[in-house]
Amino acid sequence: MGANQKARGDHKEEGEVYELYLRGRYHLNRRTEENLYRAFECYQEAVGRDPMFAPGYVGMADAKMLLGVWGCISPRDAVPFAHAQLDKALEINPSLAQAHTTRGMLLFNHDWDWAAADKEFKRAIELNPTYAAGRYWYGYCLSAFGRLSEGDAQVRKGQQLEPLSMIASTFRGFPLYHARKIDDAIQHFQNTIEMDPNFAVAHAYLGQALYLAGRVEEAVKACEQASSITEAPIVLGPLGCFYAAAGARSKAERIISKLRARPYVAAHAVGIVYLGLGDIEAAIDWFERAVEERSMWVVWLKMDPLYDLLRTSPRFPGLLSKMGLPA
Repeated sequence: MGANQKARGDHKEEGEVYELYLRGRYHLNRRTEENLYRAFECYQEAVGRDPMFAPGYVGMADAKMLLGVWGCISPRDAVPFAHAQLDKALEINPSLAQAHTTRGMLLFNHDWDWAAADKEFKRAIELNPTYAAGRYWYGYCLSAFGRLSEGDAQVRKGQQLEPLSMIASTFRGFPLYHARKIDDAIQHFQNTIEMDPNFAVAHAYLGQALYLAGRVEEAVKACEQASSITEAPIVLGPLGCFYAAAGARSKAERIISKLRARPYVAAHAVGIVYLGLGDIEAAIDWFERAVEERSMWVVWLKMDPLYDLLRTSPRFPGLLSKMGLPA
């Protein structure tokens, strides 16, 4: 391997560093809180052994970003660190598609710089059209803006590139869910779960789709299954909402207590529980806090059917306005 190749952060797909990277990818793609922390440790060890291994810095950025998205840590802890790791990766290799993809997600999820995010995703796809996450993450972002057919096309490509990936398959259901093709979404998430019954994200989204279909008891069971795998706030919030809708108010209130007892209180997750309890004012209060903190899930306020009740509040357009989104 020549010196110039090494300086760019390119590596043969062998050796201990690359094995650590693959282990990190495995844990990252499991998407539980515990696995995300383990992924971070693998990537951290990889760059500790080889500081010129650019994908390792991207991996650390991915793990921190997803912990922020899942509501496990504050965006203040996740985002500056993730941006710094991407700066290191791109300094080593400016043409690394993974880094441009993750930068696009940060610009979208937290910075709310929609034009810059779109530019980063397109650059990533130009650099590496076969990087599956670049496809399904871009599709995810397009869906949030209501560009559902474009989003669907991208997540389809992502799944075609990684047909056995659980996260790619789960993403394939998002445009169906957000287009309110709920029966199709339910079927898709059920099919995904058949591939791996221990994949929490698919159970969580199955629960949300079942809830929207009015199948509340089934929604509770699906989210209980998700929470038995991971108690990340992104799972607990909908579970509390569905408990409330099923008449189990005390269980919903216990979910709020559990969320508020965490070192970082994920405001959007608490707000979702209050939606289920029918307390729209409290829900709006918590979502206003989430927007102020730049919670990495509020980008879905405009499109996610789960927030339909929130949209009945006259205060709701103000949330979108603070994010630079049209009402």
